Amino acid sequence: MTVDSLPPGVSAPAGLAAPVTPKAPDARHMSIREWDEAERPRERLLERGSEALSDAELLAIFLRTGARGVSAVEFARDLIRHFGSLRT
Repeated sequence: MTVDSLPPGVSAPAGLAAPVTPKAPDARHMSIREWDEAERPRERLLERGSEALSDAELLAIFLRTGARGVSAVEFARDLIRHFGSLRT
């Protein structure tokens, strides 16, 4: 998802200088639905707790969706890489 592709009326977060762009789909960029159930962030959260997830996986759960060719986890990693850690 890029800043230009946001729905009408939705503004980008302040300071978003470099838009996150979707990657071309390939075997490395599978939808989370295609992941083994034991590897999916939401299922791991329920089974093992938040300590078992990375910041990107936790953020991906809040995002709920990625963009074409980019899973929610990859999108979350891009956001964290751009804006910095979720931790203070």
